[in-house]
Amino acid sequence: MMKNNTQNKIFPPLAVIAAITLISLVYESIINKITIHALINIALYLLAVLLCYICVLKIYKRYTTAFIIAFFAAIAPNFFNIFPLNHFALLGVVIGLCSVVLYTLADSSGLKHRQSEFYFVSSVLFYAVSMLLSFNTVVIPVILLAYELINKDDSKTVTKRLIVFAAVFVAAIILKSFGLI
Repeated sequence: MMKNNTQNKIFPPLAVIAAITLISLVYESIINKITIHALINIALYLLAVLLCYICVLKIYKRYTTAFIIAFFAAIAPNFFNIFPLNHFALLGVVIGLCSVVLYTLADSSGLKHRQSEFYFVSSVLFYAVSMLLSFNTVVIPVILLAYELINKDDSKTVTKRLIVFAAVFVAAIILKSFGLI
């Protein structure tokens, strides 16, 4: 019964956000040109907005806050043109948001043996891939720090977990400065 109640709270806002995003993006694509590039960007942007909703919900645990932030992300294409964006930039953002979701799943209760480590390692790998695709994801460690500060009290665990993300960030900066990525 509890799971059904949670689904009733999560899915209607997701449907509204998805509809707003699709309407906004289709309108923008009609103004511009409908191309395969535009359709791929629409799909990636829709996925990014939905992941934004899930990430904010996982961090703040408030449906209204998650809906408002995702709503503004959904209407953002009306304020700037996403269609000239490289697919890799949007894909990097989607993978970066997946990293945040995996990181929060590592803290879920009721995980079986070693599932927490699997989610954490997957989160780090997703962050590394997102940094290779797009430097728009440099804020992911800050988002994870906010998650840790809001939801946890143990500073030793926070330091141990976030130092890995800081190392990936520094490695990406070094690789970028030498022109390797």
